[in-house]
Amino acid sequence: MADSAERRPFALSAELRGHEQDVRCVAASSCGEVLTASRDATLRVWARAVDAPGYSCVRSLVGHSHYVGAVAVVPGSGVAISGSNDKHVIVWDEASDAPLRVLEGHTDVVSCVAVSEEGDIISGSWDKTVRIWRAGGMRSCEVLTGHTQAVWAVLPFPGGVSVASASGDRTVRIWRGGKSIATLEGHTDVVRGLALVAGLGFASVANDGTLRLWSLDGSALLTIAASESFLYSVASLPSGELAVCGEDRTLRLFRDGNLVQAIPHPSPVWSVACLPNGDLVTGCADSVARVFSCDAALKADSSVLSTFLMEVQAQTLPATEIPGQVGGVDVANLPDESALSEPGTKEGQYKIVRDATGDPCLYTWSMADGQWNKVGTVVGDPNSASAPSGVGPTLGQKHFKGELYDFVFDVDIAEGQPPLQLPYNRATDPFTAAQQFIWDNDLPQTYLEQTADFIVQNAGPSTGVNTFRNVDPFTAGGSYVPPPAGTGNGGGGGGGAALNVDPITAVGAYRPTYAPEGARAPIEDPLSANRYRPGAPTTAPPPGNGANSNAANFFPARAAVTFEAMANPETVLAKLAGFNGRLASAGNGDVLSDAELGALTVMGGALAQAVGGPARLPASELPALALGALAKACRWPTECVFPALDILRLALLNQAGAASVGKMQPPLVPLLLSLLAPNAAAPVPTAVMALRSLCNMCAVTQLHGLIGEHMGAVLEAAAEHLGSDKNVQARTAAVTLLLNFSVFVSKSSTSEEEAQAQILSALAPELAQMAEGTVNEDICLRLLVTLGTLACSATGANYVKRLATDLGVCGSVSALGKAGEKVQACAAQLGALLASK
Repeated sequence: MADSAERRPFALSAELRGHEQDVRCVAASSCGEVLTASRDATLRVWARAVDAPGYSCVRSLVGHSHYVGAVAVVPGSGVAISGSNDKHVIVWDEASDAPLRVLEGHTDVVSCVAVSEEGDIISGSWDKTVRIWRAGGMRSCEVLTGHTQAVWAVLPFPGGVSVASASGDRTVRIWRGGKSIATLEGHTDVVRGLALVAGLGFASVANDGTLRLWSLDGSALLTIAASESFLYSVASLPSGELAVCGEDRTLRLFRDGNLVQAIPHPSPVWSVACLPNGDLVTGCADSVARVFSCDAALKADSSVLSTFLMEVQAQTLPATEIPGQVGGVDVANLPDESALSEPGTKEGQYKIVRDATGDPCLYTWSMADGQWNKVGTVVGDPNSASAPSGVGPTLGQKHFKGELYDFVFDVDIAEGQPPLQLPYNRATDPFTAAQQFIWDNDLPQTYLEQTADFIVQNAGPSTGVNTFRNVDPFTAGGSYVPPPAGTGNGGGGGGGAALNVDPITAVGAYRPTYAPEGARAPIEDPLSANRYRPGAPTTAPPPGNGANSNAANFFPARAAVTFEAMANPETVLAKLAGFNGRLASAGNGDVLSDAELGALTVMGGALAQAVGGPARLPASELPALALGALAKACRWPTECVFPALDILRLALLNQAGAASVGKMQPPLVPLLLSLLAPNAAAPVPTAVMALRSLCNMCAVTQLHGLIGEHMGAVLEAAAEHLGSDKNVQARTAAVTLLLNFSVFVSKSSTSEEEAQAQILSALAPELAQMAEGTVNEDICLRLLVTLGTLACSATGANYVKRLATDLGVCGSVSALGKAGEKVQACAAQLGALLASK
């Protein structure tokens, strides 16, 4: 990296306020204007006042129909290029501020754009491709394929010959002549940003917290551990310094591989760019862009600086997320503020002290200021059981049976019963803690994966043998996600991706609940998920219980299985907006107004990202306007309705959402059944979402009457979607619906022979097909557990066993000896149960 003369430290120069949501990307024009792109679906152009630090918005660019996450400027001009979740690249007319050209071709979110010196537009997308639009989109488009995950950054090299791209597959590729000529490996997580470094090569940053330097031919030059959190963007300064920013709310500057300045922000920093005069601009999650300058004449006035400082200091930071902090914070033994008189030893160094009120406060050392600056107040982990700040020996740790733990979760196992407490330390393997919880509370072994994933979802990844970083709020990158099992989960993606994503709808796999009203549930069902144990050996049997005591107890199933995950809500919400626009053009009477679409979009995103699952979302997040819009969207034509059903299935798991069902017209269950009718000819996504919605209704007590009233018709609809010729996602949902009804029937105090017969008649042909051909492990396990649960019914168990024999089910079960180990174990247990008297 080039040497740089000693400069003044960067200080806040201006705040650019006006956007209503996150500023996802920033760029600068050659004349010094700042461009900002936001999740509010707009772009803004800002100009500095003459000889003053402030900026004003001089233009607003409106034309995208979804989040705008990428912006670039054509070199030597003020022409803006933007990319959006609506899958479009727009070239903006500088004179009219209207779209000049809309470039179509990407099939998913456009996550990044750049412009070469020659005027070619380069765009990258979640569709895993890079596109080069020659002559600003007026000539041919070249499509570059090779990445196995989403493309997050693109970078044209000088001379217009080569292009670099960064991807979720953890690689950087260099392209020339339409071909990948080099694949650069080294990053261990999603690569998020790229920037040219004059006279050296280029830089990359990633979710692994590292900043890496490369030559233009792809040779690795330097690796810098820049952060303990995700890094989202990098920019190169004329001085040769590099600026990086990310999830930890800090803009950092590096010179010759060393940190020279760290500037805390009030929120995560999504993007950084360098202006022609060497100033820096950041785009932040608090909807504000900020300009920083070394020029004392451009320093912000005292009121702006004071507001910025107060916003930074007002932040709260969980004790468990402070860089370098291990375990809880011993509040009682913290030094007081007099400890701040001792200078720090390096830029960005952290220190925790007690203030005059006794609260623990986090400070960071500024070499430029020569002092400790407060960056927030330390609090207990928000995922821990609640307790007053500072109570107990450590902040962020809780007592349980005389021991200290980072977390003590309340876990709802059965409706109407008090929750069980699950203690957990971050350094413990999640599966080890889950297994101990099962032994301590005499729970079915089938809860193992479910409990382990609950721990990871709520406590974050283990800090033990394998360390994974905090979940990226935009991509979920770096998070623990169990791998798909067998062939039945529909796990999409390549390149070893961990996400279990439905290739039809871009949503995650089903989630079983602990209790009917929705305790936190994992991404995969414990009946079929492969076990993932980071750094841990195979689970040993509990001591003293004998060699065979840890055999899986597959049935009876005691709670309904739900479909709760939505891995890519942006895609679903974009489809919703797209279909609404199509219906508006066609004059459909159920088209949503802008207010209705906005409310439904916000509610859908909140349900998909709710901590603890949709059931835990406050009722205020499901306003009447959004619920009414959802009811209206559920009446859309069969080919357009599935995004609305995707939101509906989550809303049903929330008390406020479930309460609104009675107001729907036509009534919900008949509506869903009409979509599943053979003559409806519904497309696969619609059928899948309708079945999943019915499954989720089974998990909500207040909806049992509605779905139970139509039990026969619902079971018939499920049977219609079974068979090896049917879509695997629809089959999985249909089998899950049978399983959920078997739970109802098994608990009934009255005879349910008609329902038992209907369920057995539906599953018998499916089991027979698998016994004679290829076994789908996922679906087969559900079929076996459904039958086993029926055979454990409070009433009619003997009837089920006789009917199973008459339908040839017993023979099919015994013929599954060549299936996978888990299916064999379940089939053996079921065979013994059916043979018992």
